Amino acid sequence: WQWVADRDRNNHSLTSQQCHQAFPDLYSEIYRSQAYWRDRLGPAGKLTEENWGLKWSNDGGLRALIWEGKLYIIESRGLNHFLHWKERSHATLHNIQRAIIGAREPIPNIEFSIKINDKIELTNEHPNNTVWNFNRDVHDEAMKQVWLIPDFNFWAYPRVAGAYGDFQRQAIDFYDDYNWKTPKLIWRGTTEFNPEIRVKLIEQSDGKSWSDVHKVAEDVHDEEATKWRINMPDHCKYKFAVHTEGTTWSGRLKYLLSCHSTIIIHPLRYTTHLYHLLEAEGPNQNYVRCEKDWSDLPSTMDDLLANPSKAKRIADNAAAKFRDRYFTPAAQTCYFRELFKVWSDI
Repeated sequence: WQWVADRDRNNHSLTSQQCHQAFPDLYSEIYRSQAYWRDRLGPAGKLTEENWGLKWSNDGGLRALIWEGKLYIIESRGLNHFLHWKERSHATLHNIQRAIIGAREPIPNIEFSIKINDKIELTNEHPNNTVWNFNRDVHDEAMKQVWLIPDFNFWAYPRVAGAYGDFQRQAIDFYDDYNWKTPKLIWRGTTEFNPEIRVKLIEQSDGKSWSDVHKVAEDVHDEEATKWRINMPDHCKYKFAVHTEGTTWSGRLKYLLSCHSTIIIHPLRYTTHLYHLLEAEGPNQNYVRCEKDWSDLPSTMDDLLANPSKAKRIADNAAAKFRDRYFTPAAQTCYFRELFKVWSDI
């Protein structure tokens, strides 16, 4: 058996052996967390409810149980405080449920907790707590305690692009021809989040012939505020797209890397379960790295526009690595099943 993206991207019944064959580099964050807690607990130590319970947290959390192949919700904390949290929790649970019901091999009985906030407020005051979460600050020692999972966008984000698998299919069917794309740099976003990064991006791209970079206001609907808005699939019409972090990580990167475009990214403070696969140089380069203040963005764009074969190679690598392998729905299912297995052992 060999992985074939067109055939297998939505195959949720791959065996463990097939998962490891198709996605050999998928599980880095699972094994990082496993090694971290094994070192702390000792060879025979086990995580208990005192570790993975939610007593330390009052919002954006839920406890769940997988028992004999069924998913149960044991507890929720503050999931009704914010509309987006309902979307996030439902999408995450759907993704987990899909990993359970599609399995051809036994799923272990486990209990776990998930935090669906951007910032989960796990600090040095909680040295023994752990939780499943979407991202971690690579500079925060306390965040080494978390176990990363695919974020809710990998199931669906209705207000952005609907089901993620459908977005990928749309990107392939309508926006895959790199040479057809508009040779400009696309970015849309609010400067309310992470203004240090986003304002500098706008300043460095302002007035440039290659720029289609514009600020948009959230939750404002007058003509001036909405004239620059575009939907997520329309980002795929451009040869170049830029990714910026928001409150923490930003879900946009998974969409951009599925566009078959050349993606430009600043140094990232937050990582997800798949960011270790990003490569900024070498024959497998799959994105372009710029400085945090974007001071090198003009020269970077000049270089990419002057070397179209280089720009296309980077986009080709990104599509092959992410859209057609590690970002597929099948890969997310494989990730969850490996997490179930490793979590049950510790």
